Amino acid sequence: PPYLVVGADTFFRPGDVGRFAAGAEGFDGAIAVRREPPPEPPHRYAVGAVDGIVERVLDDVAANPLAGAPLWMIGPPVAERLEGVPGPPFELARAFQEAIDGGARVAAVEIGPTRDLTRPEDLVVENFPYLRGL
Repeated sequence: PPYLVVGADTFFRPGDVGRFAAGAEGFDGAIAVRREPPPEPPHRYAVGAVDGIVERVLDDVAANPLAGAPLWMIGPPVAERLEGVPGPPFELARAFQEAIDGGARVAAVEIGPTRDLTRPEDLVVENFPYLRGL
């Protein structure tokens, strides 16, 4: 560690992953967040943050307007908590919360909107603009 974990089925705006990595420097971990309506459980989680520092990785998504995005920086205090954490789908959220409870400083780095590519038609929609540029 540290290392980045990225959701393989997520489309990010150009530059967001790089900006996230830069914003995560100097922290024990980082979670990408977006300002959007609270996500629908059970597939997403919300993040409670003050001044860019994560205080809580929330199970109650209605409690906070910051939606967690599938982009994380895992530093040693988070990595050591991954072993034995029950998963999926929220093993990273649990490891982050345990690290925060243990005193780790975790950044909430805001990124732009993302798009999940979960259905075949999602791939077609996102690939057409790319293919036109070839």
